[in-house]
Amino acid sequence: MKSSLLFLLFITLTSSQAAEADKTFVNLNKKVNQILFPKKNETNRKVSQQDEGRFQCETLVLNDCSMQLCEGFIPSYKEKVSVYIPKDFNRLNVHFHGHILGKLPQYESSIHSMVLNFGLVNNMCQGKSINIFPKSTGNCATYDEYYVGAQAFQQFIEQVAHHADLPLEIAKYPITLSAHSGGGRALVRTITDVTKKENGNAAERVDRIIFYDGLYNTWQPDVITKWYTSNSGVNLQMVSLSNNTPHALSNKILLSIPGSSIGVKLTTPMINNKKFQNRQYSTSTKTVNHYHREAISENALHDHYTVLSDTWNITH
Repeated sequence: MKSSLLFLLFITLTSSQAAEADKTFVNLNKKVNQILFPKKNETNRKVSQQDEGRFQCETLVLNDCSMQLCEGFIPSYKEKVSVYIPKDFNRLNVHFHGHILGKLPQYESSIHSMVLNFGLVNNMCQGKSINIFPKSTGNCATYDEYYVGAQAFQQFIEQVAHHADLPLEIAKYPITLSAHSGGGRALVRTITDVTKKENGNAAERVDRIIFYDGLYNTWQPDVITKWYTSNSGVNLQMVSLSNNTPHALSNKILLSIPGSSIGVKLTTPMINNKKFQNRQYSTSTKTVNHYHREAISENALHDHYTVLSDTWNITH
């Protein structure tokens, strides 16, 4: 087919074009090749980094529900962003994954494979949140470069909403920020010196923050405590392995909350057949939970991952 088409195109050339025949044939050959054998994308990217087009979307069909997965790139962030959109939604959740994708083989190198292997997909499909996962490379290196405060977060939310064709009303939705491991740094930078306001900018609409073994820096507890005590109607969830740095910093936050020394109670819930100690402090408008358990695997990294997969459903 290809050779016949080339021949028919070539013999239509007039004698006055003979001098350009070789050049013309080469150009025609290239064009026919492009038509008959379009070049395949050599990467998994559906939209290039430079593209300012819409995200590419597909429908994920589960046993009892379905949702949209939209992925692509935005101008202000160099890595891919994945957005999971259930049929009904009334809030946003932005998750900072923290760990290096692919460090454990079963988690591969993509956000979607991580979501599947952490067992989050059913909860997200049946929930009421649009879940947004910006990918980071290195040890949260991309987060450290781009998530530098409330203004950067506002720009991120605006651009994701535009490129994923999200409805305009999400500009008023409350926001959950969750973070695993080193992703906690990006979360804390986002809420630094932020006062919660109804229908405010993105950072001002954050009313729930969740850390999964995600507190490692001594400056973080003061920022988190200030955010919690300065805002009404907010919720703080912390999950950690026992007797590690996130565990100690989580307890420091919990005990620094006024009145918590009286209100704290300790329970031992079973979560996914595992015992978690839970220290809880609640008022009529606020809640703090710190869930923690002992390491139960010989692989410390595996335990570090499962504190998220074990408790995602109860913290979101």
